[in-house]
Amino acid sequence: MMELINIRFGDFCFDINPSEVKVEYETADGEELYIGNGAELINGGMHLKKVKGKGVFFGENAEENYEELESLFMASKVRMLILPSTKPFNALFTFLKQTYPEGSEHIGYEFVFTEQRVTNGENPKMIYAQEDESLWDISYRFGIDMDELLKLNLHIENINFLKENEVVYLC
Repeated sequence: MMELINIRFGDFCFDINPSEVKVEYETADGEELYIGNGAELINGGMHLKKVKGKGVFFGENAEENYEELESLFMASKVRMLILPSTKPFNALFTFLKQTYPEGSEHIGYEFVFTEQRVTNGENPKMIYAQEDESLWDISYRFGIDMDELLKLNLHIENINFLKENEVVYLC
């Protein structure tokens, strides 16, 4: 028998699903940074973690269960994601795919949650770097073009390894 994994996203608990969950971590090592006329390979820090999985709703409530999942996706809100054996973190429901397994009346689905580093209110004009953070991490977190971030932060000595509490200007 297939073992199911219990996870929670905000108030929604996957009581009977999903059947598969993967947590992916990826570094941005080897990304190219263009400065002037040349390119340099750098250590770009960590990308935000992704949680991917799939499951199947079955029985008389299958359609209702899927509609509830779809509503959660459409709400597009950052919520706490709780997985077994993983520290809870803020995430956004970023992908949902409905499938119909061949020869069945079940409703299959695939999903992706993407870690979010939430700030209160609007984006600040400056922040203090956290331990082990890079300018690449900050660029990704706040959706700021890396070239623009570089121009705003000429005082930073090493964009790959910021000092804890180093000031980073965002605009």
